[in-house]
Amino acid sequence: MAMVKSAVRMRLATSSEPQVLLEDLNRIMSELMAAEMFVTLAFVSLAKSNDLDFATPNPPIGIFKEQKFASSHVEFSSGDTLPALSFGASQQVVQKQEETYPTIAGSTGA
Repeated sequence: MAMVKSAVRMRLATSSEPQVLLEDLNRIMSELMAAEMFVTLAFVSLAKSNDLDFATPNPPIGIFKEQKFASSHVEFSSGDTLPALSFGASQQVVQKQEETYPTIAGSTGA
């Protein structure tokens, strides 16, 4: 995780275009990570004008060395709502509960 954060911070210093950042990050991480490793993430940038640029890599970062990614742009108006869901965040909560309460989380109820 620290490698990914460092690489993203370095790339943001020169460009904030989502697809460029993801392509560069993918190239760097595919060289540094073990073959069975990959990174899932979402890049979201909210401008002062309420415009949102975003990109979600598919396939995940690190699977293929030379991978192109696409980004999207959305314009928001005052009062608009953006729902955001993350499967990964819920997995972390479940994992933490299993570590904290192993007998309860692992019980079958029988």
